[in-house]
Amino acid sequence: MRIVARGLPCCVAVLMVVVGTRLPAGQPKADKPTAADFQKRIDEYGRRWTMTNGKIDLAKLDEFYAPDENVIIFDNAPPGMSTNWAAHRRELQKELFSKLKAHRLVPRQDVTLRLVGDTAAVTTFIFDYDLEWQDGKKLQGTGRQSNVWERRGGGWVIVHEHSSPVPEFTDQ
Repeated sequence: MRIVARGLPCCVAVLMVVVGTRLPAGQPKADKPTAADFQKRIDEYGRRWTMTNGKIDLAKLDEFYAPDENVIIFDNAPPGMSTNWAAHRRELQKELFSKLKAHRLVPRQDVTLRLVGDTAAVTTFIFDYDLEWQDGKKLQGTGRQSNVWERRGGGWVIVHEHSSPVPEFTDQ
């Protein structure tokens, strides 16, 4: 049997099966977050990705990611997939940030939110980025990102992330 998954509705359906829609027994029902709540969180996430004078503290992003081996990150820098945040953070430092002088990630004010029960959420947003390498070369662009968040211990952590640059199309 072959299953073809396309789009956010399928992702949400999979989350409902995998994560479930009920809270563990004895856990009080938490307030429902809004897109505005996640916009604030994602704005802070963008600020913590900011690098100036060749320095960034990627450990400041730890609170955004689940600390276990069940995190999947699809990224284009470094390209590929990571299965936990700690390993991805080390790879980012080695392959990207050690070569940069500056990095800025600014989420636009367009976060979309889809709640899956009380324990999971899917967000999407567009962001602008600026990079400057130590040799002075610069790159600016726009990216898009989707995150799957899981409620743990009263907070929300990323368990799946996919970001990619938005391609520029030109008339030829």
